[in-house]
Amino acid sequence: MHIGVPKERRPFEFRVGLPPAGVNLFTKHGHTVYVETEAGEGAGFTDDDYSAAGGQIVYNQDEIFGRPDLIMKFARPLRDEINMMRPEICITGFLHLAASRQDKIESLLEKKITSIAYEQVEEDDEYKPIMAPLSQIGGRMAVQVAARFMQNDHGGRGILVVGAAGVPPAEVVIIGGGIIGCSTAYHLTKMGCKDVVLLEKNDLTSGSTWHAAGLVGQLRKERNITRMLQYSVSLYEKLEAETGLATGWKKSGCLHLASTQERMYELKAGATTARSFGLEMNIITPKEAYDLCPIL
Repeated sequence: MHIGVPKERRPFEFRVGLPPAGVNLFTKHGHTVYVETEAGEGAGFTDDDYSAAGGQIVYNQDEIFGRPDLIMKFARPLRDEINMMRPEICITGFLHLAASRQDKIESLLEKKITSIAYEQVEEDDEYKPIMAPLSQIGGRMAVQVAARFMQNDHGGRGILVVGAAGVPPAEVVIIGGGIIGCSTAYHLTKMGCKDVVLLEKNDLTSGSTWHAAGLVGQLRKERNITRMLQYSVSLYEKLEAETGLATGWKKSGCLHLASTQERMYELKAGATTARSFGLEMNIITPKEAYDLCPIL
């Protein structure tokens, strides 16, 4: 299969439809992945990262939208992007088709394009495994955004969310006890807010808030992104003790194999970077790798 990863063109959209690790998984299974140049720049991934993972960098919009059988975006496609797509292909991403313009829906139907909207993917119990991680991020960001808009220069009353010496923290009401609401409440209380009220007319997420960790690879080229992922790991490790809710979190390692000297050089450089970020990454011998994973 030919897979395309285009650069997002919506204003203030810096995310990308597939990281280099995903490209590596696809290419290992015999698929060809085309990545538009600078597609991952806003997310901290360079063209070299994608090339090292087996992706092919393309520099033409017509090629990235016209060649693939599967297009992996993050945000819903723009009108000109739909026009460049071949008929009867597949597109994935957070498409939000329910809020999309009718003429775009008609174009997708006319071209017989199969659209897989991540926000609509549900398990049997209505849990949305793809939406959950984004909701967790939204919950963390809600605290930052709320603090900013409470500043005088942003139209607020000049109240510190967490208070100060002799000044009480803000009183907070959160409407909705989903993943975003629970994540917001958690981080506000960890910051020192005591008056936090969470309103939910139905049940809370019943622990599913913490079930979306997935595979958390911590090492990135950017220090700030690595630190954020390190925080995610440390958070999941202590959540069950703090909340009494089983998280299902299991910390495990991973094994990278080098079949060429060039790849070994990359891994050694990565190990040096990992140690500078305080992460454990060791270079081992082929025998040690076999002992860890005999299936090799």
